Amino acid sequence: MKKYLLFISVCCLITTVAFGADFAPTKLVLTASPSIQYDFNGQTLSIPVTVKGTPANLTFLVYTKDKAKSIGKIRNGWLGWHYVNEVDTCLYFSTPYSLEPGNRTITWNGKDQQGSKVPEGEYTYYMWAFDHVSSKTRVSSYSVSWWSNGVDVQEYGEDGKPLVHPFIHQHKPYTKGIKWTIGNDPMDLGLLETTFFDLPEDTRQGRQNGPACFDPKDFNTCYVIYGNTSDKTLGLRKYKWVPNGPAEWESTWGDRWSHGAEWDNTQGVYTDGTYLYMNTCNSFIAEAMGYYTIVDFDGSLVADISMDGWFVKPDEYFRDGGASYLNMYMYGNMRGGKYFLGGYCMWTQTNPQRYLETNELDDLVDWANMNGDFINDMGWEADSPTPWLCFADSAPYIVSWYPDNHHFTDSGVYDLGAVSFALMAPDGTGIGYFSYAGETGAWHGAGMRVQTGSAYDGMYVDNQDAQSADENYGVWFVGCDSIKGVITNKPVEVAENKPAEFAVEQNSPNPFNPTTTISYNVPEANTVNISIYNVAGQKIDTIVNGFMDAGRHSVVWDATSFSAGVYFFTVKSGEYSKTMKMTLLK
Repeated sequence: MKKYLLFISVCCLITTVAFGADFAPTKLVLTASPSIQYDFNGQTLSIPVTVKGTPANLTFLVYTKDKAKSIGKIRNGWLGWHYVNEVDTCLYFSTPYSLEPGNRTITWNGKDQQGSKVPEGEYTYYMWAFDHVSSKTRVSSYSVSWWSNGVDVQEYGEDGKPLVHPFIHQHKPYTKGIKWTIGNDPMDLGLLETTFFDLPEDTRQGRQNGPACFDPKDFNTCYVIYGNTSDKTLGLRKYKWVPNGPAEWESTWGDRWSHGAEWDNTQGVYTDGTYLYMNTCNSFIAEAMGYYTIVDFDGSLVADISMDGWFVKPDEYFRDGGASYLNMYMYGNMRGGKYFLGGYCMWTQTNPQRYLETNELDDLVDWANMNGDFINDMGWEADSPTPWLCFADSAPYIVSWYPDNHHFTDSGVYDLGAVSFALMAPDGTGIGYFSYAGETGAWHGAGMRVQTGSAYDGMYVDNQDAQSADENYGVWFVGCDSIKGVITNKPVEVAENKPAEFAVEQNSPNPFNPTTTISYNVPEANTVNISIYNVAGQKIDTIVNGFMDAGRHSVVWDATSFSAGVYFFTVKSGEYSKTMKMTLLK
């Protein structure tokens, strides 16, 4: 009987530990030479690439390099619908490679997508990959959104440095703000943080789906869009974020202004650190409209730009008896100073800095697929009777849109069966449709990105049927990475074959509470030990003790169980050793 009780106790303990495990994903990491020499002699170029962590579905692309000014403003693509404005453009992209972890090789024959030999010179190459084999890893059992629109990830802290623990945030229509720290126990919903915005009753109209925007220098402050569809007004409010309580409105900040146009849908607030950005649209009326709004941090209106001609088309494309679907909804997102807008079939990368210099609408747009180009639209046929109606009453239905650091963008796809998302390259070239491992025909949200070198780099998806809260409900992680380099006909300098120096960086953040990241470089493969000491010189924790490859590494120390004070960490590798001081706040 005692053995039986002991067995039950052990099982309960195992179950408890498994249930309480924090989110710790296996990252996908690509590595290739940043500069590759090629003679453009008609021979096949072999490019070594290292895949680390997970398998990879990898697409290789070749782009023009530093030709943006000479390219100018052009229309290309199927039916001439694709527009680019002074951006380097895609010459070639491969069919996807399916690669296992390890040292692999991809090839290029020096030709463009049409099979013509490209001239000698310099070109930018990209590699984009995601894990198409491993099962998704649960991040949170809370589902942030039906389609993942209205959700964003905060990757950088108030000091401008990458956060050790990024966080997902959302503004649920119309009054609820939500925040989830990545790395928490996915099943502990007691860790979900909420706040409540007291928006006026007369502004709770239309589809106000987008996220609130945290002030980049003060996470206690956030900005929330609001408006009234009846009197055609729109505005911003500034709030103090109060965890698990009512947010505090700063009533002297901001304003409410009139578009002079009937809007139906808003998609949140975003920032590049200089301005706040919003968008509104209405594609349910014959005079369909889309607006692009810029607001200063002092609350003043900088620009309210009609996107007529980019996101909408003339009245004759309005469908009798129903919504036009000219560009139903305008999903927004911001990355690297670019504001990305996408709807059900028109997708655009905008350059607000250039527009503010010239005030020319054409200069606002870096690229626009303008409907068609095969990807994200089924109405591309030359003889289509409704060429500007998104998906022309057939799939795919496109929901949400997120860019990565190199401006690859993926959009969630519905009604193409087990297809998860569509991928577009940095100039808007449509690459294709892709599926996560074990995908179903449910609603598929796009992949929010973390790409700061943290332990949580990858895609964050919420692709499931929101009508059924089953074991698949929540936010899930998929490994993802993209890199870039140069292919050149010029000789490539080969670095001397000597090991990199041993180096230990100051932990970040410092001071910290309760986690901090320790980064270090080891010159050759060896056993590495990282130990933590108190001010009395007593070792209180060992966070690394094992064999590691040469190169840069990072580790997170969680000091939740330790008291506030000064501590020291020592990194040892072979004959090398370095000790540094850090401060824990509580």
